[in-house]
Amino acid sequence: MMPFNRTLSSEELQELNKWMSNLQIKLDNRTRRELSDVVNVAQIIKNFNSKLVDMCCYKSHSSLALKLENWEIFNHKVLRKLGLKLSHNDLTQLASGSLAALKCLLYYLMTWNRDGLSPVSPSKRISSTGGKKKTSESLSGSTELAAEQKSNENVHLDMPEVGMSVPYAKYKQVIQENYKKKRYLSSISHKAKYLESLMMVKEDRINFLLERIAALAALADHNAKNCSQAD
Repeated sequence: MMPFNRTLSSEELQELNKWMSNLQIKLDNRTRRELSDVVNVAQIIKNFNSKLVDMCCYKSHSSLALKLENWEIFNHKVLRKLGLKLSHNDLTQLASGSLAALKCLLYYLMTWNRDGLSPVSPSKRISSTGGKKKTSESLSGSTELAAEQKSNENVHLDMPEVGMSVPYAKYKQVIQENYKKKRYLSSISHKAKYLESLMMVKEDRINFLLERIAALAALADHNAKNCSQAD
């Protein structure tokens, strides 16, 4: 697996600078602040693939904690489909506007767009060659169904042990319905995992706020004791 947050080579930087120039992107301090907000990165990806990003899921924030929460959601909903699975530290670097992290992300987006890669399922990961292996979930699903149907054509449909036979058309229909149910259950499972990830993000945020409140309460108590002693 190619590491995400790494130092790009001179050739990679030259290629990235040319690509950013075509998109009129200049990584100055202002642009770094803008790209630390996931909304602006989401818009870049949406320009490449309008179906991949739902802009309604994200809202601009200025605080690091809320930016990071947006990046956590964006990582789960979009970046994983592009073959990336970033660590919490990687996302913190992006939310902080780290130049190295932003360059790495933009470089991967450049190669993904340049090579015409299709979004991949969450189980797929970027390879050491930069993720140039083309993957299409819909094509994979169709191939799987076709292979299953072809293997079923060779099945003897007479079942003397139960005293009945099934017409092939009916058997094919049942197979297709079973496949659709499997796909539906897989979709539900994916949504459940996504909701779990959202709950974890919210729980981390709540714990962070509780720790801040406890610290402020302790500080207030300390100041009150100092004031009483001074009196």
